[in-house]
Parts: sequence; structure tokens; C-alpha cells
Amino acid sequence: MEKLVTYGERLEWAISKRNTSAAEISKKTKISKSSLSQYISGSTGAPRNTTSAKLANFLNINQYWLDTGQGDWQIPDTTPEPQNEAVTSLLESSSPSVIGLMENLRDMEKNHKLTPELVSLLNATIDTFRKVDTTQTMQVDIDDLVKISEEDSRE
Repeated sequence: MEKLVTYGERLEWAISKRNTSAAEISKKTKISKSSLSQYISGSTGAPRNTTSAKLANFLNINQYWLDTGQGDWQIPDTTPEPQNEAVTSLLESSSPSVIGLMENLRDMEKNHKLTPELVSLLNATIDTFRKVDTTQTMQVDIDDLVKISEEDSRE
């Protein structure tokens, strides 16, 4: 696979790989064909997280790859583990940081262990935490997170 730099390039590649069309995606996801065209062309940039999640779910691809180009485009094995094993796995593999924990939750979703609504909330939280400038202080105030979230919603 060639290097796919932009969200639009990855989306177009995934659509082709899954042998589907913008019309079919639009019909099933309720995302307009014009929006899909704009995402692919890059004229509007990447979509919001919830829209990206819909596209990744429909195309059965890794949303993190679609959003960032990092990792594998394919979703790992989707055989669900019993809940107690999934929770144990999460706790054993989680780092002490909030971002690490959230990323582990995102991995659980990729294995179909979390609902899309919760995943959307988790992804938004991860994005917000990444925008916090930790070079100045290691302590994040909840008001800072709310402010960053509000700025993002205005964009």
C-alpha cells in the first residue's frame, strides 16, 4: 500500500478496498454524498469524530488509522472475549496516564467491546487531553479541559 497522507486519501483507498460507493455509504450512514466528496478531496478537512466513526464502522476499518494514518487499517480479530477477561486485559495493559487508559478503551471498541457512542466520547476526550500543554504544568484543571472542548466545538 502506498503512503496515504491525508484523511481523504485514506478514505478513498478504503472505499475502493471495500468495493463500495459514495452513494451506498451515504444511504447507509446518512452522510451526504457532497460531504463525502469534500472529505475525499480535502476541501473541508477531516470530519468530526462521530462522522469518522460512522465511516470506519461502515467500511469495517480501524478508525484510528483512518483519522491518523497510523497503525493497521484492518480491525483486529473481532471475536468478543468474555467481559471479565476484557476488563482484566484492560487493567493489565493500561498505563497510569489517562490517555493510555483511553487508548486502551479505544482498542476495546475496535474489538467490538464498547458502544460507538462511548467510543465517540472517549475519542473526543483523548483529543482534548492531547491539546493540553503539559510542558507548563503537569496538573490539568478540569476548567482547562472544558475550555479546550468548547473551542473545538466552535471550529
